[in-house]
Amino acid sequence: MARKKTPNLEELNRDKIAEIARELFTLQGFENTTMNDVAKKANISKSTLYVYFMNKEAVRNYLAMMSMNSFYEELTEKLQPGTMPVRQLFMKICDILLELKEKDPFGFAVLIEEICVEDEMLMQDRVLANIYEVGEKINQFIFSCFRHDLPHRSESDLFIKEFSLWGSIYGIITFADNKEKYLTKATGMTKVHFLENSFSYLFESVNWK
Repeated sequence: MARKKTPNLEELNRDKIAEIARELFTLQGFENTTMNDVAKKANISKSTLYVYFMNKEAVRNYLAMMSMNSFYEELTEKLQPGTMPVRQLFMKICDILLELKEKDPFGFAVLIEEICVEDEMLMQDRVLANIYEVGEKINQFIFSCFRHDLPHRSESDLFIKEFSLWGSIYGIITFADNKEKYLTKATGMTKVHFLENSFSYLFESVNWK
C-alpha cells in the first residue's frame, strides 16, 4: 500500500483555515460568511488569508474537495463489493451518507451540487480537477457495488439508476431533517425509524433483476 504524502506546513495551514471556514459556512451559511469573517476567526490578517485562497469560492471548492475525498475513503473502507448482498450494500451506503450529514453538513450538501466539467477550467485548477476525479471514482466504486447484482445492465443504465438512488436518498435524509417534528406528531415515528423504513421502501422499489 502506498504511503500517504506527509503534508507540508503550507498544506497544514490551508487545511486549518478551510476547517475554520467550514464551521462558519455551517453556522452562518455560505452567502452570509465573508472572507473577513474567516480571517478574523482564524486569527490571521486578510492579506494572509488571500495567500491561501483567492476568494470565498476557492475556499468552498477546497472544502468540497476535502469532503468528497473523505467520503470516498469512507465508502472504500466500509464496503466490499461482491462480498455481501446488494440490500446490505445499499443500506450501508445510506448509513454512510447519514453519518456524513451528522458530522459534516456542509460536505453532505456539496455532494449533490453541480461540479465543474469544463476541460479548460479543470486543466487550470487542480482543486476543481480533483473534485471531478474523485467524483468519477465514487461513481465507479458505486457501479462496482451493484454490477455483481446487475450483470446485464449497460453502463448508462447503471449511471441512471445510481444517480436516481443518490437523489432519492439525499431527498429522504433532507426531508426527515426538515420535517422531524411533524413526522413525530403525525405518525409517532422517530426520525431514525422513518429513515430506516424509507430506505427499505426505496430499495424494494428498485428493479434489481
